Amino acid sequence: MAYKQKGWSPFDKKSKKLKKAEQELDARKEAYASLDTSNPYDHMDNPYEDLKVSLLEMDARKNKHEQDTANALDALRETQGGSGAAELANTLAFENKIMAQEMAADVGKQESENNKRNAEFKARIQELKAEGEIMSRQSNMDKNETLLGMSQQELAAQREIEAESERARVKAIQDGITGVTGVINNQNS
Repeated sequence: MAYKQKGWSPFDKKSKKLKKAEQELDARKEAYASLDTSNPYDHMDNPYEDLKVSLLEMDARKNKHEQDTANALDALRETQGGSGAAELANTLAFENKIMAQEMAADVGKQESENNKRNAEFKARIQELKAEGEIMSRQSNMDKNETLLGMSQQELAAQREIEAESERARVKAIQDGITGVTGVINNQNS
């Protein structure tokens, strides 16, 4: 019984292969338990959030209109003098006002489209985050179920090992007693 005091038992022997397999199982379980099951959409950004209105086309139209106006005024001065230029200036001022209104409407339209895109994408992000949360919870539940199954299998295997070890110990004791009884009976006969 001195072997029990040292923490060793002849019935507890594990093979090197079994020890290696247990270490591998523990490492795999640890890796599996640390799998990332967080929401994959949690940090999603909205690319339309800070979308700017493009003024390039409007600036180009304005510059072309100003150039056309200047050219028309120059041509009118050369051909008709000052009286026609005043009438043309009034007409061009009216056209400039209409053009400014059209450009403002274009800016408003772009802003409206940008706001619509922003709102649509924001709604889509919220949908994806909700889906991701469901996926994350399902993944966590699956992972926990698998780890529980592994633990139950290990516990059952360990119980079987201990039961087999106990059976071997009892058989060894019985065999020892039978052997001693046989020796005593042989000496008495």
